[in-house]
Amino acid sequence: MTRSVDIAVIGSGFGAGPAALRSAQAGATVAVIEEGQRYDTRPGAVAFQQTQSDLNYLLELWRLSLGFDWTSSTASLAITARGLGGGSLIYSMVSLRAPSFVFDDPVWPAEIDRAELDPYYSRAEEQLGVVQVSWTGNRPDDDWKMASKRDAAFAIACEQADMSCDPVPVAVNQNCGNLGWCSTGCVRHGKSSVDLQYLQTAEDLGAVMVLGTRVETIEPAGLAAGRRWRLRTVRTADQGADEILADTVVVAGGAIGSPVVLQQSAGTLGHGISPQCGRNLSRGGDLMIPVVLPEDFESRFGIEMLEQLPGKIIGSCSFQHLFEPPPGFDDSWQPFIIQPMMVLPLLSTIMVADPDGITSDGGDMRAFGLGHKHLMQQWGTRLLHLGIMGVDGMDGTVTAGPAGTGTISFGLAPETKSLFAGARAAAAHMMNSIGGQALPSWDQIRGDSFTIHPLGTCRMAESVDLGVIDHLGRVYRSDGVVYDGLYVMDASTYSSPIAVNTSLTAAAISERATEHLLAAL
Repeated sequence: MTRSVDIAVIGSGFGAGPAALRSAQAGATVAVIEEGQRYDTRPGAVAFQQTQSDLNYLLELWRLSLGFDWTSSTASLAITARGLGGGSLIYSMVSLRAPSFVFDDPVWPAEIDRAELDPYYSRAEEQLGVVQVSWTGNRPDDDWKMASKRDAAFAIACEQADMSCDPVPVAVNQNCGNLGWCSTGCVRHGKSSVDLQYLQTAEDLGAVMVLGTRVETIEPAGLAAGRRWRLRTVRTADQGADEILADTVVVAGGAIGSPVVLQQSAGTLGHGISPQCGRNLSRGGDLMIPVVLPEDFESRFGIEMLEQLPGKIIGSCSFQHLFEPPPGFDDSWQPFIIQPMMVLPLLSTIMVADPDGITSDGGDMRAFGLGHKHLMQQWGTRLLHLGIMGVDGMDGTVTAGPAGTGTISFGLAPETKSLFAGARAAAAHMMNSIGGQALPSWDQIRGDSFTIHPLGTCRMAESVDLGVIDHLGRVYRSDGVVYDGLYVMDASTYSSPIAVNTSLTAAAISERATEHLLAAL
């Protein structure tokens, strides 16, 4: 089957949503191509599940990109999402603007800074329905805006450590029941996800959602086709081949998917792509540090034992170490934020180790099976997971693999080491201030690398030698000229790590790039 449209959007997450909606509002014919299925409120949608035991469901919703270093026996893992709405289906809803200093890195094009993006941040916040989480509330019907007891406990630990702590803005709506299963999809649709906030409106305006379809390559269509680009696609259900003809193509498959599509198309585009494509993969500074509150925390501070699943995934954040180093560090530290996270018990099982349980060979005891049950009985209502995001060394790569997969590999650049060391020092300082304990993080136990906020693999830059796209999202040919009608808009475009959650910046960059795209038509 051949479909012909003005604008084809590859992917359906935070970069794709603005491109699809604004193009449809401008009267363009639009096709959104998504490998997964729809989970929204419309006919044909699949229901979300509150489960961590149905592996098939999780593997359909969570897209795992892997890499393994046989020399060191360590793995690299990125978790993204597959389904209409992209990463918004499983994100924490935290919607933060990147701090201004991020754009001081000279690799960013001169046209991009915080002041330039602020109007587009505002536009994205309005479209996503971003609201401010509150510590307290006066009306029962505002409970959906409330921070959890985990956030209150975190705030107390920050206060005792002389650190700042603030509730965060989140893209949530009144359907939120504080169920806590946001990372497996919200069964109440209380999360203001891209499919609900952007794509349904685009669909009402005539945009077509092409589901269960993977883009293999992008190539010039030729004069006879009547359109500039041909997308060769594969249906995931039966592996049948189709094609989509479009005058403009927006690649918005995320930091793993977008470089894979471009790498697969490097030989068919006609003029190649930048050698930077797939390089500069940042984990967004992701690190998760388990900590345990002291046994007398409730009696000392008046906070009831913590929820395990109920509540927002993240409702508060300390921004202290974006602007000053943690204790024991000088100006060489790498900036980072700390957020208290709700983690599904399945992930706690994998991540948490008992530092007092030493095996016969001297290694940390993994808390599986009966041992884990005892551990959770002892710590379950006092266990927090501190989520770190910050400025790492962009030391990873993405390489196209079979069936549109991406193989990833992370190094351990000096900047990344410094970031992690500073974060552990901050976590230890927080816990020492209240008599708690910081536990080993997964990378310390296994040496593996993990991210849920990958970025930077198609970064924007002043030239083809430094990046993959220009400041408007236009893809560079290998000779430095930009392709007509070929764009990238998503978190892969970040020139450097932004030190905070990636969703809102991806939407803002796409809002800006789409505005320029439509003005040029």
